[in-house]
Amino acid sequence: MSRQTLDLDEGRHAGSAPIELVALTTRREQWRVLMPPGTVSLDMPISPIARRRILKQARALPPNTVVALCDANPGSRWRCRRFARKAGMRVDREYLAIPFIHSPTYYIQDTSEAIHYFCVELFMVSRGNPIIALGARLLIGAARTLSLWRLVGAVVPPRITVGAIP
Repeated sequence: MSRQTLDLDEGRHAGSAPIELVALTTRREQWRVLMPPGTVSLDMPISPIARRRILKQARALPPNTVVALCDANPGSRWRCRRFARKAGMRVDREYLAIPFIHSPTYYIQDTSEAIHYFCVELFMVSRGNPIIALGARLLIGAARTLSLWRLVGAVVPPRITVGAIP
């Protein structure tokens, strides 16, 4: 990813900040536009042994390092929060990457309000895999009926948890 700052005099209001353009080299890097420059990305493995190895790396990071924990597997909310707690990370926010973490169409902040808005106003179930489509319809239907929007955030696996090492 490359960052470039342009100072556009023409048409710019007095005192406004320069415009920053972010050129993304791959779809895998799209999430970086949500993060400050220099954010460290850690892919969360399923294996506890591999997580312990990454935990050592996270603990060795300098103070105030912004970290993005990326996890595409079921149980991601629990796994990322537990990892952050063990690493001594302060969690600032969490995003759901819909439909996939490495090629998302949407990043939704994992809050009841954001998930509710997305599910009611933007979400459409594709006709792809009928089992996944049925599961998605049932989950959204239950969330609408029972107002359990946090449930949606808990079971949608693709997630990016953002925080900092104090």
